[in-house]
Amino acid sequence: MGGAIHVTDLVVESVIPRFKNLLALDISQVDLRDGGLSAIAQSCLLLQGLNVSQCSEITDESLMVVAENCRNLRRVLSSPRHWANL
Repeated sequence: MGGAIHVTDLVVESVIPRFKNLLALDISQVDLRDGGLSAIAQSCLLLQGLNVSQCSEITDESLMVVAENCRNLRRVLSSPRHWANL
């Protein structure tokens, strides 16, 4: 999905529950907000890799939901602005 700028939270929230066995997801450069990332975190519990770099609308709040729900997560790529508060 990386670079798919017109993917919205609503689209992700309606589609992502179908991908419960997803292991890696690249949503870099997507205009996704906390609701969409939280939906991913709540549906894709087996996620091992996540790229949220250059997702300027995502906050620490949804990154914490990812950390709490995706216990198999091994690799996260994120923009440096998120690093200070995690």
